[in-house]
Order: sequence, then structure tokens, then C-alpha cells
Amino acid sequence: MSVKKEEIAIVGGSNVGIAAATRLRRIREDVNITIFDKSEHIGYPASGIPYFLSNTLKSADTFTKGFEERLTEIYNINIVKECEVQSINRDTKTITVFNLRNKQVYEKAYDKLVLATGFYFSLSDKELLDSPNFFIIKNIEQAIRAKDYIRNRGVKKISIVGVNTISINIAVSMIEAGYEVALITKEKNLIENFDNEFDYILKNELTKAGIRVYCGIESIVYKKNTENIVTNIEINYLDIETQLVIYCDDPTPSSYLAANSGLNVGKKRAVLVDSLFQTSDPDIYSGGGVAEFLNAPFEFGGRIPGINRAMNHGRDIGSNIGGVKTAEQIFVDNVFFKIKNFNIGMVGISEAEAKANSLETYSITVFSGDRERFVPEASQIHIKIIVDKNSQAILGAFIRGKSNEVSRKLDVLITSIHSGLTVSELSALNFTYHPSNSTIKDTLNIAGMIACDYSDGLTNLASLENSESEEDIFILDVRNKKERDKSMVLNSKWIPLAELRSRLSELPKDKNIYIYGNVGLRGYVAERILKNNDFKNTFNISGGIASIKINENIDNNY
Repeated sequence: MSVKKEEIAIVGGSNVGIAAATRLRRIREDVNITIFDKSEHIGYPASGIPYFLSNTLKSADTFTKGFEERLTEIYNINIVKECEVQSINRDTKTITVFNLRNKQVYEKAYDKLVLATGFYFSLSDKELLDSPNFFIIKNIEQAIRAKDYIRNRGVKKISIVGVNTISINIAVSMIEAGYEVALITKEKNLIENFDNEFDYILKNELTKAGIRVYCGIESIVYKKNTENIVTNIEINYLDIETQLVIYCDDPTPSSYLAANSGLNVGKKRAVLVDSLFQTSDPDIYSGGGVAEFLNAPFEFGGRIPGINRAMNHGRDIGSNIGGVKTAEQIFVDNVFFKIKNFNIGMVGISEAEAKANSLETYSITVFSGDRERFVPEASQIHIKIIVDKNSQAILGAFIRGKSNEVSRKLDVLITSIHSGLTVSELSALNFTYHPSNSTIKDTLNIAGMIACDYSDGLTNLASLENSESEEDIFILDVRNKKERDKSMVLNSKWIPLAELRSRLSELPKDKNIYIYGNVGLRGYVAERILKNNDFKNTFNISGGIASIKINENIDNNY
């Protein structure tokens, strides 16, 4: 006698849906797995779409050939494409499916249901969708249509509206392919969770790459010609000529199915799930861009989940449905951009997010080499680490530089935050070393050591802008003459570090003394000399003149 197989329905052929389906199949053969999706193609590497648009990847076959066959032939997964799941009927455990081709409606029973619907870019003016050169690119079909338009119309000027990881990757890929690119956002900051310092750096690097960046735009007006083609975008009374518009604004979780069926939805309008990715209905699971965790330790802003995180969600969902225990999810968000030979990213939470979550923090800024300075290819890495004052645990970090060491150090910090590492433990990590690949004292070790010195009371870290409210301060420059001739803080006293001990009489003991070197090390040494000579109110400007210059530019641009 045959036994009826359990029915697993997955709504959405996204990375979450595919990962859940393939993981479950590897665990169990005794279930029917069906994926429902609106698109013509599923299972392809979505991260390659910017490269396809810019023609770095020539053929759509990269995305349309082989993936579905692998799912059906190797994994025995049923794929129902070009259909829309209209509703979830929880009382009967069925979904209502609308076939977009033949317009037929039918019911599909499920024992377990996975919502992998991701997010969409919300657009209030729906008439723009009728413009032949206005595109919302969320899948390969939309990318193919946009690429055909670019090729057939000889497009050179592209405007991208909305700034996030997707739009920035598209902008960088298109500018590298020789297109003129404008990046437009209503937000003051490019990336919501970047602090002003690193947001300015990101904006500056995009501009240096040739991308015109417009932030804080109050009004965006699309002007069309008689053929309904968008020819100009008016922003704050500035007119931008354009031949093609890519819209990536207001990413919103596609949670309407969940909300309409009575599942609990969170503050970000996403489906609430527990650590097993179960919704308020234990037979319905969700993950990726449509999900929000009940037990997330921090309140985050509107980030788009990375593809790798979505894949992990899907794998865990497949494991949980299949009865295999998974590790509890640890929430360490990360963002990373590569702009030509420049790398920048963040992990964990920012100082603003920490404050919003009532956490008392301090930050450490380090400028150091990615390898020994005598190696010809050596370049600088800039790190800012956010630390919990009470536990001394690392909460977040920003890193930028030209070296691939940036991504490696971000990965180390993700692991550190995941493991609850303190700054003391970070300072003691024993990294691999070779002069051509690293420094004998790794940048992360240095950051940990500075944080330990701060928590032990050996240094008072400060920023110059935080001292501006003080009426009676004394600023001390301890760099050499060549460095001072290039740049200096106005009204600062110059005493080279090597002369400091012999010129202590020139310094006041009744004022707060703010010391700066080039990147912070000499400032710290000078601070220790002064403190050991009874100068109590001394402060080392974190990051030295390098940080001061960045913050001056921020003041002029924000």
C-alpha cells in the first residue's frame, strides 16, 4: 500500500526558496517539493545581474540554462513558473494559485509552507511602468529587457533612483563599462546604517569612479516626451538628462500573503519568525528579505539581506522541516562594496544603532598598513570598531582600503561578533603572517590593544569636533615639520614628539590638551609622556590628522 507523501510548497524561487528545497531534498526523499514563482527562470545567480547589464557577462544563458534542469533532474523538485500565489488558506492548508499564462485558478494542498517572496521596490507612480525606458530590475527577465533597450537604443546615460547594495553594484558595474551614471536618493546618507564618516568615504569613492551622486533630494520629477520615454529627471530644480532609468527605491518586504492570511507581521512589515524560521503558524516558515526575527537582539534599519545570508536562511529552513537541528541564528549583519580597486564595508551595528538600542559604547579608529611598509604594494587600511563599554564586546566595525585584506578582516570581525569576543581577546588573536600579506602586528590586534588601553584608563580617546564646545582647550601637534607643512589644525601648538620631553614647560596644566599625530600612534605616545609628567587632562585624537581631515570634509558636505 502506497503512503501519501508529505507536500512541501515553497512560494518564491529566490535564494531562500532554492536553498530550502535542495537542503530538504538532501535530507528526505519521501516528500513532494514544489516551488511556485512568477518568473520565467529561477535558480540562477542573481548577484551576476549587474555584470550582465553592463555586458561583462555577454549571454543570458549564464542565468537561463542548466539551473532548472538541475533542480528537476537531480533534486526531483517540481517547478511551477509564471504563476502567482494569491492567498494562503490556513484553515484548509491550501494555497490559491493563478496561472499567468492560461489565467486558470486552482488550489494546491500543503503540509508545510515556505514563504520566500523576498522584497520589492515600492513605486507610487504606477504610470512610470508604462515608460519603455523605466525599469525595476529584480530578476533576469527584467534585466534582459533593460539590456535589449540599452543595446537597441544606443543608451549611454543611465539614472539609478534609490541607493542600496543592489543599486550601488549596478552603478559600479555600468560606470566601469563606460556608461554615464547618476545615482539619486532622497536620503541624506547613501547607506542608512553607515555613520557619516564612512558614508562620506563611500560617496567620495563613487564620485572618484565617475558616478554622479545626488543625496538628500526632496523632489524627484520624471519628465517624458511624446513617446512616453523618460528624458529628464528634475531633482531639487536640477535637470538630469537620461536615456534609461533603473528604479531601486523603497525596498519593501513582500509580506502581503502572510498579512492577508493573519500571520504576525513586524515593525518593518516583514513576517515575524522565530529562531527556527517558523511564523506564528508552526506549519509555515519564512526567511530572507521577507522575514523579521522575533528574537533579534537589535533593532536594525531597512537593510536588504545579502544573498549569502538568504542562502543560509533557506538551508536552515530545509533542515528544520526535515527534522535536522540547526544552530541558533546569530544576527551579524554585513555590507560590502568593491569600487574598482577600493573596498569598503561594515559588520554588526553602528554607533547610532547601538544608541537606539540603549547601549553605551565607544569607538576605536585605526589607520595601519595591509602589509609591511617595505613591500611595494603596501597600502593603508582604515578601521573603526564599536565596543560595548560594559562588556567590552565588539558590536560592530567599519573598514575601508584598497587591499583584499578589507574583506578578510571583515570576516574576522563577523566571527568575533558572532563568538562574543572582547577587545582583549581580539588583541591576543594570533594571525598568520608574511611580510607580503600582513603586518607583524595585525591591524585588528592594534585595534584591540587601543581599546584595552582605553578601558584600562591608559588613554583618553577624543575627536576634535567633540572638543569644539569647550572654551579653553589647547591643541598639540606632535608630527614632524614636513607633515605639518602639508596640513595642520589652526591655532595648534607644534612640538615634534622627539622634542616633547624637553619642552614640557611650554604646555599648560590648567587646560585640556588635545594631541594629534598622523594616525594616532604618536598622539598616544605623547599622551602617555604628558600623563606621566602630571598633565592629567590630556586626550589623544583618535585617528590623528587623518580622521580630522575626514571630519572636516563631512562638516562641509552634511
